[in-house]
Amino acid sequence: MKYLKVAVVHPIILLLCSKEDYFVDGTKFEANAGKYTHVWRKNTERFSEKVSGNKLTAESLRESAALIADRVNDGMSKSQRRKILLKSKSLLKEADKLGKYEEQQVVLEKRNSYSKTDEDATFMRLKNDLLRAAYNVQAGTQNSYVTGFSVSQNANDAVTLGKTKYLGINAHRK
Repeated sequence: MKYLKVAVVHPIILLLCSKEDYFVDGTKFEANAGKYTHVWRKNTERFSEKVSGNKLTAESLRESAALIADRVNDGMSKSQRRKILLKSKSLLKEADKLGKYEEQQVVLEKRNSYSKTDEDATFMRLKNDLLRAAYNVQAGTQNSYVTGFSVSQNANDAVTLGKTKYLGINAHRK
């Protein structure tokens, strides 16, 4: 049924719309995400450098912790064993932190921010000047019919303007 609607309605819209007048307008819609769930690229990079100095990976830290923990034997004093196990435990904590930062870098890709509860949303300033997780939505119209749309993670309208998907003829790209 859905394909039938597209097959019938789409040609009718194309007949009603001229090829010359194509208007695009957009707004930012707030995502259904928590207010304080942001992850920023600069913070992720800065904290991961503090943990590893940009030299180690989470896996190498875990291997080091395992090697240090294997050094413990019965001939050592209690204080020596405690020191070695504490060092191993601290390396494991650093490995967990570094692993978290590596996962955040993967989710961020080319963006500067994302929300932990809605990873597709990007933090941007809304019309009321609040910084919230949101999507940039652009809609193209001709003769009062919506003929194109785009939903973007980029807050800049100029970048998303050319990406508006036109359902008919590419009139806006002369």
